Amino acid sequence: MEVNGLILLLPLAASILMVTFPVNRFPFGGLALSVTLAAFLLTWVVDPGSLQANWLQSGNFNLPLLFSIHDLRLIRLIIGISGLVQFYSLFYLSSSANHRSYFSLLCFFTFAMLGLATSTHLLVTFVFWELVGYTSYRLIGFDTTTSSTSAALKALLINKVGDVCFLIGILMLASTGLLSTSNLAPGSAGTLPLLLIFVGVVAKSAQAPLFPWLTAAMAGPTPVSALLHSATMVAAGVLVLLRLVPLLNDTVSTVISFTGGVTLLLGGLLAIFSYDIKRILAYSTISQLGLMVLAIGTGAHASGYLHLQTHAIFKAGLFLCAGVFIHHGVISGHANPNDIRHFSNPNGWLKWSWVILSGSLVGLPLTAGFLSKEAILHDMMTFSASLSLFVWASIPLTALYVGRVSYFLVVKKTESSPLHALLLPALLLSLVSVTWFVAAITTEAPTGWVSIIISQTLVIAGLFAGFRLARISFAEKSWHTNLGLDGLYDKKMPQLATAWGRAGIAVDRQIIDRLVHAWAYITVLFAHLTSWFDRAIVDLTLVGGSAWVVRFTGQIVRVPMSGKVQGYLLWALFSLFLFLVLWLLL
Repeated sequence: MEVNGLILLLPLAASILMVTFPVNRFPFGGLALSVTLAAFLLTWVVDPGSLQANWLQSGNFNLPLLFSIHDLRLIRLIIGISGLVQFYSLFYLSSSANHRSYFSLLCFFTFAMLGLATSTHLLVTFVFWELVGYTSYRLIGFDTTTSSTSAALKALLINKVGDVCFLIGILMLASTGLLSTSNLAPGSAGTLPLLLIFVGVVAKSAQAPLFPWLTAAMAGPTPVSALLHSATMVAAGVLVLLRLVPLLNDTVSTVISFTGGVTLLLGGLLAIFSYDIKRILAYSTISQLGLMVLAIGTGAHASGYLHLQTHAIFKAGLFLCAGVFIHHGVISGHANPNDIRHFSNPNGWLKWSWVILSGSLVGLPLTAGFLSKEAILHDMMTFSASLSLFVWASIPLTALYVGRVSYFLVVKKTESSPLHALLLPALLLSLVSVTWFVAAITTEAPTGWVSIIISQTLVIAGLFAGFRLARISFAEKSWHTNLGLDGLYDKKMPQLATAWGRAGIAVDRQIIDRLVHAWAYITVLFAHLTSWFDRAIVDLTLVGGSAWVVRFTGQIVRVPMSGKVQGYLLWALFSLFLFLVLWLLL
């Protein structure tokens, strides 16, 4: 179990070491890559197990740190993609002077994502959820340009809307004792807390209508896009949703399904109208996450989880391929290196990497994406034939925008250039996609040859339609970018923030201040009452009265105590006389 803990702690230790290391001129990228490689190798020698430790304990309250190191394939995906992104960054950011901060953030992000993926306690999950959000905010705005800083802020604010709802939902579940995701009983939670948690999933996994932050985040470095938008940050919401599957009721499942279905088609539609390669891939990510959410809401949990893993491979590879294209465009002096109309393929290896990875995206045979997408389609038709229409409609839509992009990136004339180190991560991920298919075809082979033939026909038709569409030039409209939601958010969010601030001021002045003043008046009145009680009752009656009684009694008793023998004799005779009288009377 100690070795299992090292898998989580190695990236954290590397991040802390890089921040505190006293020497500035040091190969921090090499250190990060070495530690990540060590953690990746550990996943092949450890046995699945669990980690548990008490974090906070007070009376009957106990907050344990619970981690499940059972799904080693997911852990390898997270660590492996992080390592490839770090290797890629060594060359992509060679001109950046702040390698220490960048690679420290990459390692810390890996630690936070591993913690989120393995924690089995919702409060602990929320802690790592917030760490992932904070680190992604820092990474998106790493360039410190106006666009990247604005994008990071938008990502932070939109995600905070979901985070607040997510936390409220967790606290509502805590009141029923449903915080450990390892022993959830079906139907034991209400609808409202699950819907609130799903709002957090919608924000983190970029579902409609809270998806504009993801396309804005493309202003950050391309390696960051490959890391955040493949197997890590955007997949966090889907992972949490998968853990809460036993609690889902019909109402929540319906909301989840329609949200995923709408996002699936909306993301694919918007990808058609963009010329920015990173935005196209961002819309594609939004669409594929919608497919996963739709599958989970419909009941196809296993196939949705399989697609989460295969999507991590081909989408990270596609982003890294896009980075190579952009890098070549910068070298070639293009004013807008992200524009696919200016692209020319700099290397045959890159062309085949793109073909394999984009083929996995549309679900062509011999790729990992074929297994997961056909599995989702089969399960969807089994659980809900009506909701499977979302998936059927998305098949040619996905092929359409992939074919359109591939026309500019692949069909155009290939330039001759040597194999660059930037190509290696994308090439490796394309090989993993094919190898996954070969290794899993015997155990995860899709069934239903009729649906496979129909879906592949739609894919081929969509690809050819995309080639034709690529030859049609059109101007990008405002609604082509997030359906115009960017302008809406840019305009309305400041207004909402201003209104929220004014409401806060009004509440502070009209309610809180008045409550404070009323409490002050009550305190003063209580002080006057206690002062009067102290003077009139305690001092005058209790203390002063007892003193007067004692003094009066003393004065009476003092009379016979004159100190003269005659007086004592007189009082003795009087007492004897009084005793005799009483004796005679009684």
